[in-house]
Amino acid sequence: MREFLRRSGAALSVLLTGVAVEFILAIGKSEPVSLQRFGTLLAVILVLSVALELAERKKITWRRLVAGGLIAIGLLAVAAGVLVLLNLDVTGNASVSNVVGTIMISCGVIICMSGFYVAMQRGVVQRDDPAEYQNRVGLSQPLPGPNSALLTTFDGDAPASIVALCRKNMALYDLHFVGYYVNGKCRFYTDILDDNSEQMQNMRGDVPADTRRRRYEAYGRLTHGFVSRLDSTFEEVEQGVLIRVVLDVAQGAFYYTRVDARRFIFGVTMNQNAVLVADDKVRDIAVEIEKLSGLMPDGGLKPDPVPQAGPSNVLPMNARTAAQTA
Repeated sequence: MREFLRRSGAALSVLLTGVAVEFILAIGKSEPVSLQRFGTLLAVILVLSVALELAERKKITWRRLVAGGLIAIGLLAVAAGVLVLLNLDVTGNASVSNVVGTIMISCGVIICMSGFYVAMQRGVVQRDDPAEYQNRVGLSQPLPGPNSALLTTFDGDAPASIVALCRKNMALYDLHFVGYYVNGKCRFYTDILDDNSEQMQNMRGDVPADTRRRRYEAYGRLTHGFVSRLDSTFEEVEQGVLIRVVLDVAQGAFYYTRVDARRFIFGVTMNQNAVLVADDKVRDIAVEIEKLSGLMPDGGLKPDPVPQAGPSNVLPMNARTAAQTA
C-alpha cells in the first residue's frame, strides 16, 4: 500500500504541476491548451512510472533511480541552455538570452554533479530502504544435534562443510545465531533460538524466535552496508579494510566478521556473560572458512599473542584497580 501511494503521489504531483502551468500559460497568452505540452507531460509521467516500477521490483535501487534522474535533468538543462545561447533571439533580447542560457547551463552542471555524488554513496543504507533491509524468506529445516538447531537457506543449497562448522560452534551458553553472506546477501543462517530450555526462554523474552532470526539476518546486511561506507572513509589512512565489528548491546552482542572481499559472517549471542566467548567462536569460524576455501589466514582475525619482554604499565582491569587503591 505504501509503495502504491508513493508511486501515485509522484505521478500526481507531476501531472497537477504540469496542468497548473499549462492553464497559467493558456490564460496569460490567451491561447488554447497546447497538445504538444500536454503530450510531453504524459510522456514524463510514463517514464517516471516505469522507473518507479523497476525500483519496486528491485531491478534498480532507489538511490540509483534518484541519481539517474538528477543526471538526466542536469544534462537536459545543459542542452537547453546551449540551445538558448545558439538562438539568441529566442527571448527577443540577446542580453536576456545570454543570461538565461548561462544560468541554465550552470544549474544543469550542478544538478548533474549532484546526481554523480548520490550515485557514489553506495555504502549508505537507510533503515527503511526496502532493497537493503527487508525480511527475506528462506527454506528452513532442522539440523541434527542438541538445542533444536535450525538451518535456513536462501538462493540454493548451503555449503555443507560451512554449515557443519557453524553448527558445531553454536551452544546454549554463548553463540545462538550465525549467518553466512556472499556478495552482501545471506546464503544461509543457523540458530538455536527455538530451544525450549528455560535459559533460552528467558533470553528470548517477549520477542519470538522467528522474529529474532529474521531481524538478525537483516541486521547482517545492514551492518555490511555501514561497514562498506566506513571502508571508503578509512581509505585515506591506508590501513586496510574493516575485518571485524563487535556491537556490544545490553543483552549480548552482534559480531560482523569479514572472511574475504565477497564473504562475511554475522553472529549473535543473547548472553551478556558470554560476549567474549562468542566473539572468539565467531573469529574461529571465519578462520576455518578461510582454510576450507584454500586461503591462508593472514592472522588479522586471530593474531598470535605477543610475549611481554618485561614489566608493563598495561594491567588487567582488576589488577589496575587494586594498584590504584593500594
